[in-house]
Amino acid sequence: MTQGVIAAGDRLTARAGARILEEGGNAFDAACAAMLAAPLCEPMLTSLGGGGFMLTHRPGEDSRLYDFFVDVPPKRVEEPDFFPIYVDFGTAVQEFHIGAGATAVPGMIAGIDRIHGELGRLPMERIV
Repeated sequence: MTQGVIAAGDRLTARAGARILEEGGNAFDAACAAMLAAPLCEPMLTSLGGGGFMLTHRPGEDSRLYDFFVDVPPKRVEEPDFFPIYVDFGTAVQEFHIGAGATAVPGMIAGIDRIHGELGRLPMERIV
């Protein structure tokens, strides 16, 4: 690829994607590389133990939404173990919810694997 742009929350996350473009990967390869780098570069914001969404488009094709968010067990309980905690980051306080009701099966790795398998160009060994 001769041109490309990577947007990310951290310069090292963006650099991981840019490097893949420099090595001949396509936009989907670069996005997968950035998603794999982000938990190392931005650990308070993302995790391989989470999930996500990706809206893709290739010329001449319809856009496609990949949903690889977390999956939760179908059983309902009367009172889920789910309660807020507050974390003070110094400049901001953020609310998180924890407990058994906050657990789910991660979809991130499966999503990256599927996107790469269907749309990527480079071998996964180069992406990682």
